[in-house]
Amino acid sequence: MIEQAKRPANPLFNRHVTDIFRRFFFSPKEKTPYRSAFERLRWRNVFFAFLVLYLSVSFVTGCYLIVDLKAQENQLIQTRIEALQEQENIKEDVLYMKTDEAVEEVAREELGMVKPGEVLITQKDARPAG
Repeated sequence: MIEQAKRPANPLFNRHVTDIFRRFFFSPKEKTPYRSAFERLRWRNVFFAFLVLYLSVSFVTGCYLIVDLKAQENQLIQTRIEALQEQENIKEDVLYMKTDEAVEEVAREELGMVKPGEVLITQKDARPAG
C-alpha cells in the first residue's frame, strides 16, 4: 500500500469541513447518467432563486412606493395651489371691505341703516295665526 502524504494539521479546517465545502460548492462527478430531481436542485441554486425573488419583490415594492409618493406629492401641490387661490380671494375681500362702498353696503343690508332723506321699506314675515 502506498501511504498518502500527510497534510499539515490545520485546526480551523478538518477533513470533514473541507468535504462539506466541496460538496456544497462543487457538484460531485456521478457515475450514473441520470440524477434525481433533488440531486439536480442544489442548495446554491435554491439560494440564488430566493435571492432573485427577494430582489424582485423589493424592486417592485420600491417602484410602488415611488409611484405612491409621487401621487401624494401631486395632491399636496394641488392643495397648496387651492390654498394660495383662497388666500388671494381673502386678500381681495379684505381690500374691498376697506372701501366706503363696502361699508355702506354692510350698513344698509345687515344693520338696516338709511341715508338722510331715504325711507326704509321692509316686508313683514307672514306668520300663521295661532
